[in-house]
Amino acid sequence: MLGTYLLTISVLAAILLIRFLLERAFAAHLKIPIVPNMIMGLIGLYLLVVEVRLLGLMYRTKKDELAWF
Repeated sequence: MLGTYLLTISVLAAILLIRFLLERAFAAHLKIPIVPNMIMGLIGLYLLVVEVRLLGLMYRTKKDELAWF
């Protein structure tokens, strides 16, 4: 079960790293200040949805081991 948690946390860390790198790249290449913020807001929302999906799948597969409800 520890491996599942570590995998999920590593995916979250990779998502945060991707978001940080994309934000820096957009800020460097796009000169209009609000456009990178809008694009990164949409990308950040999508990546957040992906992480929530992964956490939900992890919970569903380990529901019996967790015994929360």
